Amino acid sequence: MAYIEIDHVTTTYGNGKNVVTALEDVSLSIEKGEFICLIGPSGCGKTTLLNAIAGFEKISSGSITIDGKPVTKPRIEYITIFQNYGLLPWRTVQKNVEFGMEKRRIPKEDRSEAARRYIKQVGLEGFEDRYPHQLSGGQQQRVAIARALAVEPDILFMDEPFGALDAITRMKLQDDVMELSKTEKKTIIFVTHDIEEAVFLADRIIILGADPGHIKGIATVQLSKGHDRTSDVFIQGRDKVFELLDMKHRTEDPIEYYI
Repeated sequence: MAYIEIDHVTTTYGNGKNVVTALEDVSLSIEKGEFICLIGPSGCGKTTLLNAIAGFEKISSGSITIDGKPVTKPRIEYITIFQNYGLLPWRTVQKNVEFGMEKRRIPKEDRSEAARRYIKQVGLEGFEDRYPHQLSGGQQQRVAIARALAVEPDILFMDEPFGALDAITRMKLQDDVMELSKTEKKTIIFVTHDIEEAVFLADRIIILGADPGHIKGIATVQLSKGHDRTSDVFIQGRDKVFELLDMKHRTEDPIEYYI
């Protein structure tokens, strides 16, 4: 059994004639340490799927297990990073990063040392005493990443975390997260609209279609991590993902291929 098993999951909202199916018969296996990107058009159920795996969203049928245990609610071992950062404005960078460790009752001295280590790891050494309003958007997202890593989660869920950032900051944070995924060896599930971002970061790209949400294809990325985005092979991989995203008809089983 894989680390995360999603087995014939369907999620619906409403009743009777007003039922809306957000996800229909979605099955997927994810190995420990994999970097998975979920990509697809608006309304295809990317965030619904991420929230279901994280325990925030109830499923209507099927099952989701992590390490053999059914997912029924969020757990401290699995951390979600959102686009809006979620920092506490009255806390400094240091205190924001310590927040999750406080909830886990880690001794003050230990959490202070760990927070400084992760602040340094995300490139914010010297910013410990600043408040969120004194930081750029990219710096705030780095604080959110440091806070998540500080509780040593087994899984990081990232819901379009760079969507509100400018292109240069976004690319820098992509580099940072890719490096963290290699050094920390975390299982990461990352929602994005950006095809290049998915090809750059992922071990596998899960391409979803809409009406209702379903898996159209699974692309295993064989390119080396941090591959040159201007190279022919990178562009060919990007174009292949776009091709499948643009495919109108639905196949019986997801199309699987390598890029």
